Amino acid sequence: NLTKAELNARQKELNEYYNMVDTNTIVGNPIIKKPKVIDNVFEEYQRYNKQRVDDDELGYTTYKNHTGYTEQFRKFIVRQKQNIRIHEITTDHIKKYIRFRRRQKLTDNTIRNDLTYLKTFFKWLMRESHIVENPYNHEIKMPKYQPRTIDQIPMGEDWGRLYDFITNSLDFKPTTNADKKKWTWFNRNKDFKEMLFIMLNTAMRGGEARILKWKPNDIEYGTPRFPYCHLNRDRKSATIYFKRTLTTNFEFNQKTIDLIEKRYDTRNPKDVYVFTNLQTNSHYNDSQFNENFNRLCEGLGLVDKDTQKSLFSPHSVRHGV
Repeated sequence: NLTKAELNARQKELNEYYNMVDTNTIVGNPIIKKPKVIDNVFEEYQRYNKQRVDDDELGYTTYKNHTGYTEQFRKFIVRQKQNIRIHEITTDHIKKYIRFRRRQKLTDNTIRNDLTYLKTFFKWLMRESHIVENPYNHEIKMPKYQPRTIDQIPMGEDWGRLYDFITNSLDFKPTTNADKKKWTWFNRNKDFKEMLFIMLNTAMRGGEARILKWKPNDIEYGTPRFPYCHLNRDRKSATIYFKRTLTTNFEFNQKTIDLIEKRYDTRNPKDVYVFTNLQTNSHYNDSQFNENFNRLCEGLGLVDKDTQKSLFSPHSVRHGV
């Protein structure tokens, strides 16, 4: 359906492209695929990662990160030029994207995540022969990771308020109507309060506590691939594989052991996870945990005076310990 002028323009574009291929590759070696519009390549990349999830080669959270971070980049590139082909993306495009993200006042850690997933995407493009030369090169400077500042970690009085409340809550019985009304939601979330109690006593990550199992599955033997966490036979320690690090004898203190034994005696024998999502009978939900934690901080007055938002995140508990 193209006009003669459009056909000539397309022919010229392809001639220039394949001339470039011939000067940058071994002549006669068909290592490059037909140039694709960026949208088509991103769809192919998403299908590739989705297949890896289906094949148990990639975790769902990582898949969502790959999709989310690369989609941000795709939207930026398309705004610069509609129907741009993947081989036309240059190092300057990536630099402009970094400047664009900085203008959004994002942290260095967020931009670092941006670039980490982009780097993986461009490696995939090279491996799949969509591009000849990788635009993500030495000119792209990865921001240095910025650790949390002290005021983002519960310490001193803030730590005492959080730790004492959770510890006392295990046997908490509100006496006044105000307390009953204020903490009804909390007292109904037994799994949440006891999971947080374990985190406060062990420095476990929230993700580790949420996926803690009563015993291991067969898939957790051999070469570790996906995060997992299970109690060892004595229930006084755990095996944790998280952030690509395997710890086989993570020991608990006596307070944690007592809590786990109490839960074990009253558990449903069919439960796989120590802390469960009653709606799905799977592990405790991440977004639900974050929502409850923010609500807890608000109830305890651990909020920013101006925004009235929680001062801390669940992960900051680990740093506090």
